[in-house]
Amino acid sequence: MQCKYCRIRMKASDFDLVRDLKFDLERGITTYGSDRMVILHADALGLLRYQIIEEIGFERAREIFLRFGFRAGFSDALEMRVAYDWDTDRDLLEMAPRLHTYQGICRAETTHVEIDIDDGILHVKGHWYNSYEGSQHRMFYEESVEPVCWSQIGYAAGYGTGMMNTPVISVEKQCIGAGHEYCTMESRIADEWGAEADMYREAYGDLLDV
Repeated sequence: MQCKYCRIRMKASDFDLVRDLKFDLERGITTYGSDRMVILHADALGLLRYQIIEEIGFERAREIFLRFGFRAGFSDALEMRVAYDWDTDRDLLEMAPRLHTYQGICRAETTHVEIDIDDGILHVKGHWYNSYEGSQHRMFYEESVEPVCWSQIGYAAGYGTGMMNTPVISVEKQCIGAGHEYCTMESRIADEWGAEADMYREAYGDLLDV
């Protein structure tokens, strides 16, 4: 079921996830637009994450959560593109941090934005405060030597890719899981990154074929 605000020119600030979530108590199904939503405890997700790391190792687990986040972000970007007519490209972009904040993932904000979808221009920097993923990592491990908000940075890349209709890679620059006060990230068109993004290219693989 489409929300009653569909096809209206919108600003990101007009969006209200609480208003548009649909709870079908008879069927036990919660939906947003055409997507089914599931609400889970952060501690349960943290335990699942820990057990996956312990079972298959840090690098393989990182790849799985990067891909998991990418798919979630890509799906959200497509839903945002189909369900609404955004006033500007930036409004569509700003929905990524807005959704993350609504979903309790973190308090996300952009600090630098350059975007023109038609011309294939994208350069975004942002901060994440109170990242659930970084916090959960520290519940089970000591400070990491590298950023660990894998599903969140995967989400940013997936959302960017779905939004731009071209491969986008996001890189987490600092992370509360590595002892920083807050997390920072940067997104660019995939071809604009150098070796710093190789780990992400390898993890996403076929997901970047858009």
